[in-house]
Amino acid sequence: MGSFLDLYDKKRFLVIYEVGTEGPKAFLSLSEKQESFKNCQIIAGYKDENYFFKQNLCETDIRMFWIGNLLNSLLLLDAENHEFYNITKKFLGEENTSKLYTNGFLNDSIDWISFVRENRESCLSVLDGIDELLEKADRQIVVVYDAIDKIDAGKADLTSFLRPLLFFWMRQNRCWSQIRCKIFLREDLYQPQMTNFQDGSKIFSYIIRL
Repeated sequence: MGSFLDLYDKKRFLVIYEVGTEGPKAFLSLSEKQESFKNCQIIAGYKDENYFFKQNLCETDIRMFWIGNLLNSLLLLDAENHEFYNITKKFLGEENTSKLYTNGFLNDSIDWISFVRENRESCLSVLDGIDELLEKADRQIVVVYDAIDKIDAGKADLTSFLRPLLFFWMRQNRCWSQIRCKIFLREDLYQPQMTNFQDGSKIFSYIIRL
């Protein structure tokens, strides 16, 4: 069993915590006092979208959802300063970028999936570009996924929903230096099948247990 200080490890992103342990709250509290988080912004990783759970989607679609969800979160963060505008326009074009910044991202989670499916490589290039911009500015963004059991809401299998998220961050964690995440998952909800993907066995190097 680890220590709350392990939460400072920026490489390890999956936090499995016991019921009754204040994992997410402890992270937010500690990060405010930690010097290594001085130029760091912490943002929520998702919003509960009930409409999404009514759909019969494959894991590829769910992966598109998570990519779009992350892009949406970063652009909403940048709504006033437009620091990411040019890099978004470079890969997604002026019309799409203007729409994203004017109206926020597409309102419906199913629309997110369609948009990312049609523009997957461009969306990933935007995220890569944002990471590079943050590195030049000596800034970091940590995306926190908390209360993940509420995502399911009885309409989708939690394992099939989380596996694409873990797969995505396993890959991007090696590529990005400034966009990081913490995925908080209660121990009673964790299933070995959640890591049933290519190189999934390596995820144990990225787990913090509280």
